[in-house]
Amino acid sequence: MLSAATRDLARNLINPRIADRWSGFVGAGESMIGTYNQRGLLVSGPMVQAMNKFGRDELRAQIQIAFTNIQRTVVQTKTTYSQDLAFDLKRELEIYANQSVIEIIGEINKRWASVATVNPESMDREKRIALDIFSGEIDILVEQLRQAATAEKSSGGVYNFHGPVGAFQVGNYNIANVTQNLADADRAKVTEALDLSIQSLQQSSHPKSSEMERLAEEAREELTKPVPNDTKLLTILTVLSSAVEGIANARPAYEALRTALLFWGISLP
Repeated sequence: MLSAATRDLARNLINPRIADRWSGFVGAGESMIGTYNQRGLLVSGPMVQAMNKFGRDELRAQIQIAFTNIQRTVVQTKTTYSQDLAFDLKRELEIYANQSVIEIIGEINKRWASVATVNPESMDREKRIALDIFSGEIDILVEQLRQAATAEKSSGGVYNFHGPVGAFQVGNYNIANVTQNLADADRAKVTEALDLSIQSLQQSSHPKSSEMERLAEEAREELTKPVPNDTKLLTILTVLSSAVEGIANARPAYEALRTALLFWGISLP
């Protein structure tokens, strides 16, 4: 179950970020209207279509912000698995989505009703598409938390599995594209973190040492691919960080893993 404290923490992240978008939203809308006015298309079918697309793009961006920061809160507060967690997370995201629909339609109608209005049915369809996309991401995250809880019970260790954020395009004035592309420097940092982790594990008496080394090797192999699987890398790095954290004299490995995870927006203590 998603606690009230976790909800509050997520809202503290989400609300100011969405509020910060409104000045850019208004500016982009005025710029678009100016362009159509110069073309003599201020009151026209193309203007109506453009305004509706503009509203849908903003809706997707705001839902993306909500999802990203809900997931971030779950990960960083180490929310534990429960049977109701997926339902709670999806319901929380839908609350933000519904609020965004109302506010975006209201803002467009208040400022630009003389030029074009937004079709509520179109906005509702866009909302459903976005929620369906992130519903799958939430299911993956919750399943990883369930697996982590099962692993902890069976081994006595604590291994956290956290999935990455999904992504899709959200407009042309403030892109919120979170698809990760590992540059050579980033690959080198991740590889260094894996090497240090393997060394620390080999020098320790950790009960899962051989299993952790195998995971690290899998991650190294994944890094050789042109487009590495972010889910696999993030899961392995998080598991390794939990294992290495409890090893004496393994601070360099833990710090390297912590740096590597920042690439995916995961901040370890």
